[in-house]
Amino acid sequence: MIALPLTALGPVMDLNYLYQRYFISLQLAEGAACDSSRSVHRKLAEGYAAKIADAKANGTPAAAR
Repeated sequence: MIALPLTALGPVMDLNYLYQRYFISLQLAEGAACDSSRSVHRKLAEGYAAKIADAKANGTPAAAR
């Protein structure tokens, strides 16, 4: 059964979105004005990296590839 993203049983994860957010977080960390901002952006990047790794290890719906 193929479900539309809005009717799928679980959330559909778009890897392109995750990669985009990951790289933006890295860029913001690099240009941050203070250590606390830099740390927050790095933690966000780590979170996105974990979601990407999880999606790759556990598979993603065909629509999200």
